[in-house]
Amino acid sequence: MNLFDDDLEKAAFFSGLKDLGVEKLVAEYSGSGDSGSIDSVYAENTEGDHVDLGDFHDRVENFMYEILTTKYVYDWYNNDGIIVTGK
Repeated sequence: MNLFDDDLEKAAFFSGLKDLGVEKLVAEYSGSGDSGSIDSVYAENTEGDHVDLGDFHDRVENFMYEILTTKYVYDWYNNDGIIVTGK
């Protein structure tokens, strides 16, 4: 799975988030048995306030799924948890 077609598209995605004032992305997910899903995604600024992702919401959710799939063990969906990305 690769969310970005190239480095330019990846840079544009992160630049857009920076322009919105996003400091941190958060995904809350749940899992049990052999299934799981992201329950919610949201962004925070440097003060910890929520940032409206607007048109970025679906792309951020897909990005968080990619992180779960590629950066965590294959069975993330068998557990409950939360992931946070940021500085």
